[in-house]
Amino acid sequence: MRENQTGFDLWEKVNGTSFFITAVQHKALVEEQTFAEALGQTCDGCAVAPELLCHLQEYWNGTAIVSNYPTANDPKGRSGVDINSVLTAINTFDPAAGCDDDVTFQPCSARALSNHKVLVDSFRAIYDVNQGRTAGQAAAVGRYPEDVFMGGSPWYQTLASAEMPYDALHQWDHQHTIHITNLSLPFFMDLLPGIKTGVYPNATPTYQKITNAVRSYADSFISVVQEYTPANGGLPEEYNRDTGVQVSAPDLTWSYAAFLTAVARRDGSVPPSWGSSAALKVPGKCTSASVEGSYAAAKLSW
Repeated sequence: MRENQTGFDLWEKVNGTSFFITAVQHKALVEEQTFAEALGQTCDGCAVAPELLCHLQEYWNGTAIVSNYPTANDPKGRSGVDINSVLTAINTFDPAAGCDDDVTFQPCSARALSNHKVLVDSFRAIYDVNQGRTAGQAAAVGRYPEDVFMGGSPWYQTLASAEMPYDALHQWDHQHTIHITNLSLPFFMDLLPGIKTGVYPNATPTYQKITNAVRSYADSFISVVQEYTPANGGLPEEYNRDTGVQVSAPDLTWSYAAFLTAVARRDGSVPPSWGSSAALKVPGKCTSASVEGSYAAAKLSW
């Protein structure tokens, strides 16, 4: 019997279970299985991958991703709305995956798009630097709305909010169509008021309107970061939520890396497929007793 152990979240704040960690562990096991097969070897430990995929579904609350739980472990009472969900989407992005690939929350999936809107909207009213940035416009994005570290300001990981739509654009072009569902409709309606649910092939004018709007939306997140980048081009960890002045660790490597990967995706440079299409079967019932008992029974809501 395998025991499901907890650990700290991406920000080292919540000792529980993390959407980001679960997703990247699943991806790593899928890649390890492929590597082992190429060498003519077996990977006994990789057999747990379907259970992780099963567990991954439990972070979804119907509208967005509850990135960490139990959130009661956090004295600040975090809701679970967290940019680690978008960081997950870009880290598990598979350019060969389809948008019906909701089980791994691919960037173009309805789940990822709905979650993207919930996340970005959660920062609109709480940061002074977001005044006037209404729904459908890019906004400065932090780690999570309840953050108090360094005043709880936006991070330059705002760039991740640009990278995910760029990833989605690549996937739509790869499959030659966009499918707007009831779940993803609010995301698209912010960008194109009046848009309806339906399937839009790439030969149609509507497809071009949608992709142009999404690209412009993604570009505007880069513009937000540009607005709060000093003349010397240095990218620290954060910029003040009220003034936009750079704060916290100077010249943070992660901030530069976020810029480089976002621009690379914008220019059409994408990573190789990690084989997500071969790893989409969610078990009908999780076999791990701890997942079955502790996690499946959890109420993921805020």
